[in-house]
Amino acid sequence: DPSNLYVTANIFTPTGGYVGIIDTKTKEAIALFRVTETNGNASGRSVHMSFWSTDGSAILVDNLHGKMIERIDVTRDKKGKIIDLVFNKSAGVYLGTGFSAVQEATAFSGNNAFGNPLIGSVDGSYADADTGNLTPTGKRKEWDCIESIDDDEKPQGGCRPNNVPICPIPSTNNNAYVTLGGGGLFVLKLDETPMLIVGEYGNRIVSGAGCGGVEAQGSMFFNGGVSASGAGADQSTFIVYALDDSKFDANVNDPKENTPFPSQIFNDETNTNTIGNFYGKVTSDDPGTSNDSGQLPNQTTRRDSHGAAVTLDGKYIHVADRIQNVVE
Repeated sequence: DPSNLYVTANIFTPTGGYVGIIDTKTKEAIALFRVTETNGNASGRSVHMSFWSTDGSAILVDNLHGKMIERIDVTRDKKGKIIDLVFNKSAGVYLGTGFSAVQEATAFSGNNAFGNPLIGSVDGSYADADTGNLTPTGKRKEWDCIESIDDDEKPQGGCRPNNVPICPIPSTNNNAYVTLGGGGLFVLKLDETPMLIVGEYGNRIVSGAGCGGVEAQGSMFFNGGVSASGAGADQSTFIVYALDDSKFDANVNDPKENTPFPSQIFNDETNTNTIGNFYGKVTSDDPGTSNDSGQLPNQTTRRDSHGAAVTLDGKYIHVADRIQNVVE
């Protein structure tokens, strides 16, 4: 958390979906939750990552296989000690279509390994959450560009074919930038209940599988990468985007697609044209859709931007390449 008093522990396993909160001083668990199991994916639920809001008042939980961003509300005393944690079912945003809660979120009770009682509860209702099929602009949240739907529901700027959320990156303006496995991006107003979509982008605007972002000088910098599953074995992507974090408040009452428009800070010329990217090199001998050079550093030519950090003065953004084992 912002005070470095607590950390989250994300148990990323398909069908698992556990997230714990740990006191960094005593090293003891203070709470354990299990996220919602949905019908969004055969695996039902998993916690890929979780992020604290910049003021420490909430935890954003990335329910990857559940295709959902969920929220734990945090209450502290005057010294910053957490005294209550509430998994707020009303705050969630489902990113797929045809939502069904197969199993509701739960909070665990009992004592931790130190003999101290766990805190935490579940409150709210999925009926109050954003579980509909459409965004605030009336477009399909998830669409593969193949299914026949009304023209008015087709997102502009590409499809969103697989809305497993990868990373929900929070900003100081309480926006959460949610990268998607199949490409596209949602920006959520995280302090609303339910969290409100204030930015929506297709995969031709923001390509897929990005995980890593940092805020600097009023903008959010985030990346596009390759799929971690077998589907990404011949993909190669190193892209960095930037969005002005101050521009999303205008979309609260007047929602627009692809607004503000992102800047593409870097797009490696060796990128494959996959998960929405179409800036890769194409020749008569190479359609630019695959790179089968493997995964061993110093041998493969593939790239995968994954993870980011900002220097303390905010002047430099460092982006890691997890295939080449370099930091740019």
